Amino acid sequence: MVGPSAESLRSHCGVTPPPPKPSPPWTRWLRMNVPAAARSRNQARPPGARGPKVEGGEGRGTRSSQRSEGKSARAMRFLSEDELKVVEEVLASHLPRSLQVYGYVFQKNRVTSEPMDVIVDRWPDFSAILCRPRVHTKGDLFKDICVFAKDDGPLRGLLGEDGIINWEQFLCLGADSSHEETVMGVAAERGASGKRVALCHMLFLKDPSHLPTADRSPLRMSSLDESNVDLVNETWKFGNGERSVQMIRNMIRHFPSCCLWDERGCVVAWILTYPSGAMGMLYTVPEHRGKGYAKLLISTMSRRLHSQGYPVYCFVEEENQLSYRIFRNLGFTEDPAYRAAWFEFHHL
Repeated sequence: MVGPSAESLRSHCGVTPPPPKPSPPWTRWLRMNVPAAARSRNQARPPGARGPKVEGGEGRGTRSSQRSEGKSARAMRFLSEDELKVVEEVLASHLPRSLQVYGYVFQKNRVTSEPMDVIVDRWPDFSAILCRPRVHTKGDLFKDICVFAKDDGPLRGLLGEDGIINWEQFLCLGADSSHEETVMGVAAERGASGKRVALCHMLFLKDPSHLPTADRSPLRMSSLDESNVDLVNETWKFGNGERSVQMIRNMIRHFPSCCLWDERGCVVAWILTYPSGAMGMLYTVPEHRGKGYAKLLISTMSRRLHSQGYPVYCFVEEENQLSYRIFRNLGFTEDPAYRAAWFEFHHL
């Protein structure tokens, strides 16, 4: 069987992201800052950047249509659609460490999927920002909360504010690992028992032009569809039965995915995109490993996302050295001083 051409591979990555405006913040940051990303903990604001800054400044934002309630109503703020566009620019000046929250905001500004709130500790010059899914069903609990902050003080205030996080139910929270003491401290104060469940490298790709092109193969490439939800859920390390099905279905329905089918019509390898824009859930069935399928999927997905101006990045657990080597060999780099961590509270 004659396999797909390079052109057809580029057109079979699942949900096609709507093209953003020319030169989005991620692309500009790549041109300006990537060579220095691993050497500098604090990225300078790009020339001509507008709007508010993290940790104070003279920036101005638009008026929000929503405000948080309670004693800190003048400080905590639920961001409007217009303000999210401003925040995207601000977060770009703190890449790569802001990349996960940046990815959530980037997707929210372009893709209509399940609802999510973005909250800052103050406006316009915020110091901490949090993305949280709206919880309507038990399946919504499995979706991550994600935070970015330059300092522990503002983060502690945001996490501990009444009405921001429900510490009495299951939740999974992603953050810079340097904030672990703060996260666990606030949880303890709220009576939430939990632990760190993952510590990951955050790898990002500057230039996909050197990625290997697809060789002729007997396999067919396409996107996943909702009939594949159970397969992905059963093979995902963090899959949790029916509780994680809704999240995976949402990912397949709204975000890009790639998969390979063998001659018998069975899916043998796949990769998805998280709501944060990160590539993930990469998997090859055991009998097809060692054939280069993971590299093919990563390369195809990376080109697709990059061509649309989207961030191209992923998280790899520290103990998963095989995946780490694959991404590094494909040209992905990292800030060696940064690790992303996930924490779970109230086991499901």
